[in-house]
Amino acid sequence: MRWWRSFLDTRLRRLLRDSSWMLVATAISAALGIVQVILVTRLLGPDRYGQLTLIIAISATIRQLVGIRTWEWAMKEFAIAYTRRDPAYAADVVRRGYLSGLVVNLIALAVVVGGAGFAADRIVHDRTAALLVIGYGAVLLINWTYDTSFAVLRVVGRFRFLAVQQVVQSIVRIVVTGGSVILWQRLDTTVGAYIVVEVIASLWLGLAASATFRGELGSVWWRTPRGPRRSGQMARLVAISWLIDTLKFTAGRVDLLVLGAFRSPFAVANYQAALNFLDVAQRVAQPITMVAFADLAKMGAAGQGRELLRVVGKLSLLALFVMTPVCTALLVVAPWLCHLVYGVEYPDAALLLQILAFSLLWLTGLWMQSSFISVGKPGWGLEVVVIMTTVKVGLLFALTPSYGGVGVAIANLAYCLSMPLLIPMYLARLRRWIASPEYEQRVTPPAVEAPVVQATG
Repeated sequence: MRWWRSFLDTRLRRLLRDSSWMLVATAISAALGIVQVILVTRLLGPDRYGQLTLIIAISATIRQLVGIRTWEWAMKEFAIAYTRRDPAYAADVVRRGYLSGLVVNLIALAVVVGGAGFAADRIVHDRTAALLVIGYGAVLLINWTYDTSFAVLRVVGRFRFLAVQQVVQSIVRIVVTGGSVILWQRLDTTVGAYIVVEVIASLWLGLAASATFRGELGSVWWRTPRGPRRSGQMARLVAISWLIDTLKFTAGRVDLLVLGAFRSPFAVANYQAALNFLDVAQRVAQPITMVAFADLAKMGAAGQGRELLRVVGKLSLLALFVMTPVCTALLVVAPWLCHLVYGVEYPDAALLLQILAFSLLWLTGLWMQSSFISVGKPGWGLEVVVIMTTVKVGLLFALTPSYGGVGVAIANLAYCLSMPLLIPMYLARLRRWIASPEYEQRVTPPAVEAPVVQATG
């Protein structure tokens, strides 16, 4: 017990305390999400549910393919501006973040529209679904505010608001999408319901981020005069982030598209049914990630490298302690759970969930990319993704043609387990970097220049 109290030191307890609101909200949202899944899967049936999954996956995949992970850059740079109380630079970060999000989403929408016919024919296996692919792609005109808005709210510490927002959004989603499915049981109206939810969420987040900026920094971001332009290594970080997202595209949502190319929407529906439970578990872990990234970004901005190293080591151990029994329990209860939620119409979901159960151990390395960015080494995150993607893609194309969903599940499991295997190596590299004179030189200038920047701003 004494060791446990020592392990959960003041900073880690504060991190968990700040996460508590989000943890409760995520648990409630996850429960509501299961209700929504039951309604959608049972009332649409496996074939239409598989088509819905693919229609959503097409836009999400293309957005990820052309995306540049603006939120990572925005969190790192906004943390610097917020720590130094520099409204001019903070406003510049928000402007550039929103503009980047808009440009990326417009490019993604153009690709969705241009490839809708091909995607509907070859992946959804229904030529008439092209209009639905384009229709759902229209959310890209709305949700470009997400990345930067979340970055502002997380760095400032508005986790209680984000918790409330998450629960309310889940309620809105279940009312709108669930109501649509109950009333019409049609694919087109269900897609329309998803679009309505996205519009409400993006507007709410954008307004909240603007109000938070004004309350914390005393000005409105779009009216704040520009200060001296600081690159913040945006171009380099954006390029690395784009490569990371491109590789994650190859190893992420593409598994659904590859499965859709080789198998029917029925097979996709069973695989997505298994993924739904993993998504619930990962969503419950996300609040700690949100708080941790904001905290790591502030530590990086303040040059507290050794403290950052200590925190990420404990986060890995904490995730391992929590997720190992969760994975074991998921393996055991998978048949009962799938039968309870989906009934007999999704016969392959239980086996796929059992194969995927221990893939949740990748959560032990959730700190990696955020800490690499915070200490000025985003390229290490790219290395990790390259290694993991090589493992998955090789298995994906080797196994899917012959084994369908089982092959995709095995490839996904190998992909996820490669992350905890890489943790010791990158912890050692992180330790050497933070102890190096070069790191000390990089973190010293901000503390000297801070008064000058504040006076200029």
